Amino acid sequence: MKKITLLLALLLVTLTGCQSAPKTKPAAPAGTSTPAETNDLKAAYTGEKTEDGEIILYYAVGGWTDADGSNHVILSDGEREAITRFNEADNGYHLETVVYDQNVGGTVDTPEFEQKNEDFQLQQDILQGNLVDIVSDGSFARMARYEILSEKGAFADLYGFLDGETGLSRSDLMEHVLSVFETKDGKLCQMPARFMIDTMIGRESLVGTKENWTLDDLISHWDAVDPEEIWFCSENTTYYVYINLLRNMLPEFVDYDTLTCSFDSPEFISLLEFCGQFPETIEKSDVRNENQFLEQGTWFGNFMSYHDILTDNAEQDPYVIVGYPSTDGCGSFFDADYERYSICATSDPVKQEGAWEFLSVLLGEDMQYRAFSDNEEMPVSESILPYSGFPINKAAFEAEAAQCYDREGETVVETGTASGNFFSKTITFPSRAEYEQLLNYINSITKKGGFLDRELVFTIIEEEVGMYFAGDHTAQQAAEAIQGRVEIMLAEKA
Repeated sequence: MKKITLLLALLLVTLTGCQSAPKTKPAAPAGTSTPAETNDLKAAYTGEKTEDGEIILYYAVGGWTDADGSNHVILSDGEREAITRFNEADNGYHLETVVYDQNVGGTVDTPEFEQKNEDFQLQQDILQGNLVDIVSDGSFARMARYEILSEKGAFADLYGFLDGETGLSRSDLMEHVLSVFETKDGKLCQMPARFMIDTMIGRESLVGTKENWTLDDLISHWDAVDPEEIWFCSENTTYYVYINLLRNMLPEFVDYDTLTCSFDSPEFISLLEFCGQFPETIEKSDVRNENQFLEQGTWFGNFMSYHDILTDNAEQDPYVIVGYPSTDGCGSFFDADYERYSICATSDPVKQEGAWEFLSVLLGEDMQYRAFSDNEEMPVSESILPYSGFPINKAAFEAEAAQCYDREGETVVETGTASGNFFSKTITFPSRAEYEQLLNYINSITKKGGFLDRELVFTIIEEEVGMYFAGDHTAQQAAEAIQGRVEIMLAEKA
């Protein structure tokens, strides 16, 4: 497997070095042509075509097979609609999906896992060229491979297409969000179609008014509350605090650009010690404490969810976005899992142009905009999905916001069931000021969530952290063990 990994790395380095330099603006992207030239190249294209003469593009999608032999394909409704629109257009292209079965054998600790994982075949098809033209992070069984291929140059720089003469431009999209998804050399090799904000929040009476905490902020504010009266999160144990705090902070201790880590740092050791101060278990007689220091796993996926969460009981005790503690005090992340797309650098330039046409359909305002009913009795959870994600298309982003703040002060009644009990909650539509506040916060976020081989990193850390919680290691010993094991893993990916 090491030989295969080395070969893959060498091929990718060669691939990156062979990419042609971008032309000066307003020329088309590197390796592509102006519209007139593209039509000539289409006519001369000798690759695979349909019976009607359309150039075939291949989009790699994930899937799996159940024990009963039934097949499943991972495609969202939006993707299906975009594919239909694209194929019905008179553009000279036809897109087909290729399913890569994500059933795997073995376990993460055995060679069989790597060998039987269909990601290996997908990687080879990407490298060979013209077998796969479009991929997403959902095309891969293990998202880490998508990240690695992106950093190694296997995907085309989408800025080249955005800076072309036709189609979408940078100004049509949320440019700051795009910048967070750039590679270390400033290329945009993955396009987030929609994004969410992953963060933590707390009541002002407990956390104060300061947003975006450092680790020192976390510790000082926690020291100021009564741990007998206040729980840290919904389950006040070492493991749940670890899950909801430290596990979500792992990107803080991994540098994806340099493939290095800092789990032996004083900050990580302090975090371990912070988690270790909580009880290992809770007596069964203890009920869930409603007085929580921080709300675990808060995601903002659209304007109504942002408004509803932050204005809940706001007059009495508003929420404050404190984020996951970080050294730079900016601990919120953009999360675009299963909503990122790339064009393979090994595809023919004519096919790359067609692939960008497809992404332009997927990213278009009409595809991205999600309207909701004017019926003010319509439950929020049905009219706007709470965690659907903000559109990357700027016009769609602004239109979705406007349909909310244009009805500022109007009442929305949200109904549903929780734990079998019916509930009804009255909320109002947000204001224009809240929209501006959210937009400013989005533009302050500088990190994306997720990290290399998250499953393997989780396994490593939980083994060592478990030994610390059990009293078999000190926090420093656990941190040093994690550092050593993750360093080896990262070295194999470099």
